[in-house]
Amino acid sequence: PITQSYTPNTRLSQAFAYNDNAKAAYAIFSQTQGALSYQAGLRAESNTLTINPAATTPISRTFTNVFPSASVLFKKNEFNQAQFSYSKRISRPDARQLNTVSNSTDPINQMVGNDQLTPEYTHSFELNLNRITPKASFSLTPYFGRDLDSIRRYQELDTLMIGGQNQIISRTTFGNFTGGKRYGAEFNVSTKVYKKANLILGGNVYQNVNDGGILSGDIYSKNMVYSGNMNLTVPLSKVLSFNYNMRYRSKNISGTGGMRSMLMSDAALTLRMFKNKGTFNLRMNDVLGTQKFGFESKGYNNNVLLWEQEGFRRSRPQMLNFNFTYNFGQRIRVQERSRPEQRGGGGDMEF
Repeated sequence: PITQSYTPNTRLSQAFAYNDNAKAAYAIFSQTQGALSYQAGLRAESNTLTINPAATTPISRTFTNVFPSASVLFKKNEFNQAQFSYSKRISRPDARQLNTVSNSTDPINQMVGNDQLTPEYTHSFELNLNRITPKASFSLTPYFGRDLDSIRRYQELDTLMIGGQNQIISRTTFGNFTGGKRYGAEFNVSTKVYKKANLILGGNVYQNVNDGGILSGDIYSKNMVYSGNMNLTVPLSKVLSFNYNMRYRSKNISGTGGMRSMLMSDAALTLRMFKNKGTFNLRMNDVLGTQKFGFESKGYNNNVLLWEQEGFRRSRPQMLNFNFTYNFGQRIRVQERSRPEQRGGGGDMEF
């Protein structure tokens, strides 16, 4: 019979409250002596994380940390300089990663958070080298990063009573992996081609290492990752220009899965008319038809591989777009009335 009353599904319903209270103090010292400049910083922070504070047994944890930073800049002149820097950073788990209630309507494939997550810490070292010549500018940045308690997504198999029967389900959740390191170099070059065209080239090559641990799926893995980009702008006449942009990202697969390689490319023609008051733009995205998002995922039980999954989808369809804009005159600026000064508040400061 119809009772006109609702029976809540406790398996899918829960009031989730999330409070993150941080207190911090900062100190910075900097000095310049001739061509040498250096800076040192320190941030002390106390962070209290409370989940469901109104519950009978709320989860509350406090993390106290110190984050040092330092940099040294050698500036020979305006065209040649080198800088070395170090910093320690923190990445806290967000509400989505902490919420243990499944946000999926599919009982066979669930995604839940983990309320036992702790922050992730990163130690970063960089050396930035810059040089400018009459024909081009160059930059090279070797770097090394060390991650501790990395927050990563992984999948596991479990059994659940559905319709009176035990069924095997896939559950995606988050965990603090042991950590890892990455080291490599990034470069950028900007130059003129045939005195008219502007060419910008960039790339990044690094080794990605996961140390492995006792958490399911936190296995040792090591892979080389590289990416590159190119941007070419060619003036065909005084009013017509052509632009082509290409980006490539290699396969990046770790112990629990990752992303397949992807190639993206866009081209555009821009025509200025009516004494530069009008602009006609014709743009084609995914010129080569290769912009596809691919992924791989793996499920483990006690670090034993049980299953693998892979898939592809187009990140966006191939499209030809055109638009026309016309400037009828200068925009009239209205001076805003002065507002009372807002007091209180504050800002965050990263080194």
